[in-house]
Amino acid sequence: MPSRAVIQEKLFHFHRSVHLVGSGVCSLLVLVACGQQERQFNNGGGSDATGSGGGGSDATGSGGGGSDATGSGGGGSDATGSGGGVPCETRDPDCECAGGKVVARDVDSDGEGTRLCEAAAGRDCDDGDGAFVVNECGGCNKSLGGKVGDPCGSCGVFQCLGDSALRCAAPEPPPRQCAGNTLQVCADGQWTTESMCGGDLPACFNGACTQCRPGTFKCGTVQGTPVVIECLETGSWESSWTSCSSDQTCNAESGTCVGMFHPRDIDFDVPLGVPQLLRDAPGTQATPGLPTRDVLDLAVGIAFA
Repeated sequence: MPSRAVIQEKLFHFHRSVHLVGSGVCSLLVLVACGQQERQFNNGGGSDATGSGGGGSDATGSGGGGSDATGSGGGGSDATGSGGGVPCETRDPDCECAGGKVVARDVDSDGEGTRLCEAAAGRDCDDGDGAFVVNECGGCNKSLGGKVGDPCGSCGVFQCLGDSALRCAAPEPPPRQCAGNTLQVCADGQWTTESMCGGDLPACFNGACTQCRPGTFKCGTVQGTPVVIECLETGSWESSWTSCSSDQTCNAESGTCVGMFHPRDIDFDVPLGVPQLLRDAPGTQATPGLPTRDVLDLAVGIAFA
């Protein structure tokens, strides 16, 4: 009859065998239960609807830490180059990748990328011409027919009309000029009449209506004495004046006092000595001299008042 110890050892071996068999069956059942979709791994990181897995790849190529419909993974590569550390890609011949992003090509090396790059357009209108980027107005028309700021018309300058054309316009502020007593202003590059000077400002000077034109004179009277008044460089009449003598008149054209008079000098007489020329007979003593004015009157044969 087997001993108690032998029976216990046999029971131990039996239980162990049953345990191993059960473990194997369970493992087999688990493998069978896992479907084809659940056992696929995208580059070792798993995949779900939110793309929280790791190492996968999707249609946008932004995988690496998982993949989903939005491509929120990391470390992958796509057509836009949004992956980390991987150069971008572009099929546009006018674009290129630089620093991990799409930029416009600069074939002529003028520092400006071409406008033809759709993903990242530059400023250069002609990437084959290193001397041209845009015109003065910012457009692509190489010939504007002139230069901005050049004179045109009778008083205007060229200004931009849009980005590809010029127009002749008045500078700012528009200039003014005088045509006689007519004040003219520049409009659309041509002189046009703005107003006629008159009233208290009858003269036109330096593009404005003024009291007078410098270099001209007018006549006045102060306490019955004629005076000559000059127009100053500011286009206004001077506040002082030149007085004429009582027997003179003012000449506005010349700006002077005019008239026939001889200054009487009571201290100067012309002596009537030898030879006796004027009044005394030969051999008589000379009489006192005549005033200068009287001598001049006799000399010219005209007696001035």
